[in-house]
Amino acid sequence: MNSEAKEALSKLSKFSPFDFCFIDANKEDYPYYIKWALKNLRSGGLIIAHNPLMKGNLFYEGEDKQQNAKSRGMREFLHILFTDDKISQRAIIPTSDGIAVGLVK
Repeated sequence: MNSEAKEALSKLSKFSPFDFCFIDANKEDYPYYIKWALKNLRSGGLIIAHNPLMKGNLFYEGEDKQQNAKSRGMREFLHILFTDDKISQRAIIPTSDGIAVGLVK
């Protein structure tokens, strides 16, 4: 993960809780971002993430190591989104890349 992003989120945490978190960054780090959001959003907070379907590359496993990392990161993100008890409602809006939505308990 980019150390600058991690540092920025650490500093931002001091101002939590937040109402809303939009995730659109390096896909391999989406699991870190959703975990951060779950710690820093208030009850009723909304998580929205861009690209969960990755234009059909969600289940990519091939020669491109960078794409493999992105696909695995997104799959882990989706696993957290759909299994974490802190999220009461979740959905994916089916556009070409998709939009993922989660409502924090």
